[in-house]
Amino acid sequence: METDKIKINFQTLNLFLTELQNNMNSAIPEIYLKLEQADDQDVGQSFLSNLFWSAFDLISTIETLKGKEVIAWFLSAIVQDIHDHIDQYPDLNESIASLYTRMTTTITTIKNTKISPVVDNPDAHLNDTYTYKDKTIKVSDFGTFDFVYASSPYNLALTQVTKECKSQALRKCFPYWKWKIGFWFAENPQTNPCDQCNWGCDDWMDTREFYEDMNQPIYDYNNNKIADNIYDWVKKLYEDAPARFYVIEPVSAPNVRINHDHGSYNPNGAFINEYCLVWGRDDFLKDWKDFPNDVAQWMFDDINENGFVDRNDFYYNWGLDAADCMYKRQFPPDPN
Repeated sequence: METDKIKINFQTLNLFLTELQNNMNSAIPEIYLKLEQADDQDVGQSFLSNLFWSAFDLISTIETLKGKEVIAWFLSAIVQDIHDHIDQYPDLNESIASLYTRMTTTITTIKNTKISPVVDNPDAHLNDTYTYKDKTIKVSDFGTFDFVYASSPYNLALTQVTKECKSQALRKCFPYWKWKIGFWFAENPQTNPCDQCNWGCDDWMDTREFYEDMNQPIYDYNNNKIADNIYDWVKKLYEDAPARFYVIEPVSAPNVRINHDHGSYNPNGAFINEYCLVWGRDDFLKDWKDFPNDVAQWMFDDINENGFVDRNDFYYNWGLDAADCMYKRQFPPDPN
């Protein structure tokens, strides 16, 4: 019967949210601990709405998951209802002094007010309608597919949603005031920090190492092969410096900053720009601290299969400020 399938699917949906909640129960305290921050501020329900919309939308991208759009839109529609009618959710319509509590309370509210009633009596809710953007979802739509608990598509969806929730949580509490992007002889991915100092980097000698052909093997000074190509070499660089960000800059790129006519002789050549997160670079007479490698190893998904932050997105799109020039620290101006 259709109602039997709906009940089973909603039981699976309830388990999905329970597992997500369990994952975040351990993840949020770890995030704050790793960043040395205190989870003692109410982030507000609007932040949670955007977090869950971003996360639940990913369910619709799991090609092997039957009913993926219905599941994604239904969960997002519930969040929309909470967002638009917060006064009808007394447990959430108040100050909640931590991200951890607000997130777990939100998930519990979704389960108790929208999921469990259908599990208890699917016939009474067949025609319940939910709206998300321009999508309308009915509870009866859950009778058109099988949402199988612990199946490969289910696990993939849970992994994707958990990863996005963790990424957004870390993004919210990241200490932007502390960690800034430093650079080695290149422009910052966000803004050119040379505009913030009096030196003017355009006239400096470009000391970045030049690679004559991006596609050729790379050898060390003893002529031992260390990488198949420049892309492989960047992966190996992250093994020693997991917190840094390496950008391959082909000499053929239209916005290449300095090519020294390399392109005329080596059209497939490239520079590698190296960026890092530093603390204490606003005064170049002070020592600086690098972002902890163990934290970077934990969070970046290109070097850790359990990581949850995209390195490119982090450096380009998280709104990190630029530190003063790293070159300044090495060669401070002559006081005389």
